[in-house]
Amino acid sequence: MAFGFRLKELPPIAGLEIGTTRTVVLVGESMDGKGGDIRIIGKGVKRSMGVCKGMIGEVGQARLAVQEAVKAAEDEGDVNIGQVMLAVSGGDIESEVATGHALVESGVVSREDMEEAREMAGAASVKDDRQILHSIPQFYKLDGQVGIAQPEGMHGKQLAANILVVHGKRNHLDDAIAVVRGSHLDVRDTVFAGICAAKAVLSPEQKRNGVLLVHLGGGVTNYVCFVNGAPALAASLPVGGDHVTNDIKFAFNLNTAQADQIKRERGCAVLDPQVLQQRLTLSQGQGFGERTITLRSLHTVMNARLAELFHVIRHIVDEHGFLPHLASGVVLTGGGAYVSCLTELVARIFGAPCVIGQIRGISGLEDVPAPASFAAAAGLILHGFETAPGDASFWGKLKNAVGGEG
Repeated sequence: MAFGFRLKELPPIAGLEIGTTRTVVLVGESMDGKGGDIRIIGKGVKRSMGVCKGMIGEVGQARLAVQEAVKAAEDEGDVNIGQVMLAVSGGDIESEVATGHALVESGVVSREDMEEAREMAGAASVKDDRQILHSIPQFYKLDGQVGIAQPEGMHGKQLAANILVVHGKRNHLDDAIAVVRGSHLDVRDTVFAGICAAKAVLSPEQKRNGVLLVHLGGGVTNYVCFVNGAPALAASLPVGGDHVTNDIKFAFNLNTAQADQIKRERGCAVLDPQVLQQRLTLSQGQGFGERTITLRSLHTVMNARLAELFHVIRHIVDEHGFLPHLASGVVLTGGGAYVSCLTELVARIFGAPCVIGQIRGISGLEDVPAPASFAAAAGLILHGFETAPGDASFWGKLKNAVGGEG
């Protein structure tokens, strides 16, 4: 069945996340046909290839994983995917606050005036080798009046927009888009994976009260800090779950599969006195006989890496002055969020509550293992419906892109 022919006003939307360890495709459908009551009808999850620290390292391998994930999602959802929303990540994602100005010639602020102020802020804030992903308004100022959330229709002459500009290296973003287009797919929009995950799990109240969203992937950790309802900081670090696996691998002379297995089955982010003296038998591997280690040694290795990562994030948040404003604490998403006792470790480091995020506003993922690992892809679906054009010509182009009236 092709997109656009489910007897609904809005066709399904596909979200694609090309992660370091896995490639995920979700297909979401609006049950009321107007972008509300969204349900996941298809998903494809395949092991990533040719991706390192969230960035494309080998185009052909990465493309193969995308094609396999798309095919799995198409089969499950009974759809043809011709266009995707793309989540982008990588350790080079950064953000900064910029201010742009616009002259309100009519004396009444219009949407065009607001857009001009935002564009002026973004244009002057990044280097030529970087590409803007998002220009997110924090607040506006009109003739000296500050803290305005929505100035449209207000009277004034000088409008200023404070925005958070999120940007990444242009060549890395182009590589990800090339992988998708090489899979015979169009890219409707590119969205920072951290923004996607936040959209999927955070409530408006959490954002107003102040919250830090940390999305833990295999090779990259993305984070977004919200203060007074708006994103105040967003970036990536080139550290993820694979680094913990590698630490275990080298500490105990294991292969990658063995290290990943004991991390998942017996790992812990803190040192639990009740199990520290227990011993874990490591099966015989190539070049090594069967041997045992204490859980204390395993947990010490994991605690060192994870504590280091979250101390770095805490330092960055504190350096920007946002640490006292996290009344809603820290919310974790991504596959790495499920490391045993990680929420306890993070709560200690930040001195604030920490929980694993629960996907909101979208159904169909309740029964999947580790649902927060799908937060970025689910957020893409939500963003896609929120920004879906209402004009019929757009959906006509989409129909043609996916093969007509199947």
